[in-house]
Amino acid sequence: MSNLYTINNKLRRNFYLISFRKRFKSHHLLAHEALFRRLKPKYRYNENLQANYKSYRAGHLGETSVDYKLSLFPKKDFFHLPSLRLKNNFNHFQMDSIILTPKLIFDLEIKNLKGTLEYNATNRQLIQIDGDKKTCYNDPLLQAEIQKRHLQQWLRKFGIKIPIVTLVVSTNPSSIIRNKENDPLFNEHFIPLEYLIFRLEEIYDSYSEVILSFQNLKKLYHLMMKHDTPLFSNLISYYNLNRNHFIQGITCERCDFFPLKRNRGYWICPKCGQTDYDGHERVILDYFLLHQPEITSRICTNLLQTATHNTVYHLLTSMNLKRIGGKKNRKYLSPELSDFPQDAIPKIFNVSILDR
Repeated sequence: MSNLYTINNKLRRNFYLISFRKRFKSHHLLAHEALFRRLKPKYRYNENLQANYKSYRAGHLGETSVDYKLSLFPKKDFFHLPSLRLKNNFNHFQMDSIILTPKLIFDLEIKNLKGTLEYNATNRQLIQIDGDKKTCYNDPLLQAEIQKRHLQQWLRKFGIKIPIVTLVVSTNPSSIIRNKENDPLFNEHFIPLEYLIFRLEEIYDSYSEVILSFQNLKKLYHLMMKHDTPLFSNLISYYNLNRNHFIQGITCERCDFFPLKRNRGYWICPKCGQTDYDGHERVILDYFLLHQPEITSRICTNLLQTATHNTVYHLLTSMNLKRIGGKKNRKYLSPELSDFPQDAIPKIFNVSILDR
C-alpha cells in the first residue's frame, strides 16, 4: 500500500507539471510577423497593418502574463488550457484561458487595454480612454457569458455537467478601472491581474462538492485538447495583397537587399557581402504562414530565387519537414504552430514602441 501510494503521488506530481499547457503565438500573430518580413519595405508602413499587429501582440503579452500568474496557483489538481477553440454545432468559439478543477471550470477572458477603462452597465459597453482617444468595446462580461453558454452546450454533448465561472482579467498594470454605475456583476467578475490568484482561491473555496475525480478531470483535459481547432487566417486576402507586394528571394539581414545569392553552401548578399547559412528556413516557414501549409520544390525554387533543383531538394530535406507524394509530386508540409519561432519581432518595430 505504501509503495502504491508513493507511485500514485509521483504520477500526480508529474502530471501536474505537464498539465499546464504552454501558450504559443496564434497563427494570426505569427502570420502578421511573417507579413512584415516578406512585404516590400514601402508596404510595411500601412497604418491598419501596424495597428492590427500591435493589438494582437498586446493581446498575446496580456495572455502570457496571466499564464505566469496561473503558474503560481497553489491548487495541484487543476489543468490549464490556453487559447482553446472548440466547435459547438456549426460555430466555433474561442476562450483565452480555461482552468479545469475538480469542483468547477474557470473561463478567463483576458483584456490588455491601457488608459482608463469605463464600464457602462446600462449600455453594456466598455469605453477605453487613452489620452484624447476613446474606443468603445462590446461588454466583456456579456462576451464571457456567451462563451460560457457555448462551453456548457459543448460539455453536455459528452455528458458533463459542472459549474462554470467566468472572469474578465485586466492585465495592463497602468490601466484605471471605473465602474460608473457601481454594477455588482462587474465588481464580481472584472478583476485586475494582481487579484487573479486570490479571486480564484475565493471562488474555488466557496464550492464544496467535488464533481470530477482526478482521472475524469484528466480525461476532460485530453478531450478538450483533442477537439481544439486553432484558427488559421488568410492575411493575403484580408489585406488584398498580390505578388507585386512581396519580396522575391531572401533578404539581407544587414542592408535589406534582396535576393541573396547561393554560393557553396551559404547565401551571400551581392551588395554588402553579408553571409547567411539558414536564411531559407525563415522564408519557407513564412510561406507556410502566409500562403498554404505545403510547398513543392518547384514553388520553393521560385520563392528562394535559385534555379538549382538539387539545392532546393537539399534545403527542404535538411529542415526535416513531413512530406507526402512521390518524386514527381512530392509536397513538404508545414510544421505545427508550436514549432514556429516564437521570439521574432519585425525589424521596423522595437519593444519600447510596441509597448506604448
